[in-house]
Amino acid sequence: MTATAINPKNKVERFVDYLQTNLSKQAYENLSNAFGYNTTNRVSRLLNPSADLLGQFNAKEVAILAEMLEVFPQDLIMDWGLGVQAITLDEANALVKDDGLELGFQIAA
Repeated sequence: MTATAINPKNKVERFVDYLQTNLSKQAYENLSNAFGYNTTNRVSRLLNPSADLLGQFNAKEVAILAEMLEVFPQDLIMDWGLGVQAITLDEANALVKDDGLELGFQIAA
């Protein structure tokens, strides 16, 4: 009898679980349409568990997901890393300005 290791879920798999838990089945299956895309290619690529591409979500996609999930956009960015490779500081500020927040650099002495 041999033991096999159980691989823990990676961040993308945990995020997909989070989406499936917090969105209706129909909303999850229609994410591409919600983002305004005619095909599922981009969403399938971003949510592919074999490649961590969560950082490549753009500001529009993060804003739409935040609204669908009823969370703050900055929570998706900070908790899951959504958009960290694709969203500029100006775009991030536009996402959080309605909450009275502003993002920026902090200079340490």
